[in-house]
Amino acid sequence: MSFQTVALMVSLLGAWSSGQDAASLKHTTEAGRLAPLLDSLGNLHVPVATSSDDTQRYFDQGMRLIYAFNHAEALRSFREAARNDDRCAKACWALPTYCERCR
Repeated sequence: MSFQTVALMVSLLGAWSSGQDAASLKHTTEAGRLAPLLDSLGNLHVPVATSSDDTQRYFDQGMRLIYAFNHAEALRSFREAARNDDRCAKACWALPTYCERCR
């Protein structure tokens, strides 16, 4: 197992154990999205199997926010990625893996 895989798993477990409050995730943006697209979060890119640019952008944003310890916003980004493309396995996987209480 690579160092990056182990680091991701540890980050996800830490996020899950922090127990984010699901009530804080119910707000939407003015455009009706579950999360806004944020700029200047870095350039981490984790390729996912999707044909939707927005799904890829939201998934990458979620990963960047996990590493920034902004777990509530990361979960909102993963939810928006999964909402955009429910066949994107990594986006759907991130939700229960990230925070079981918020499913």
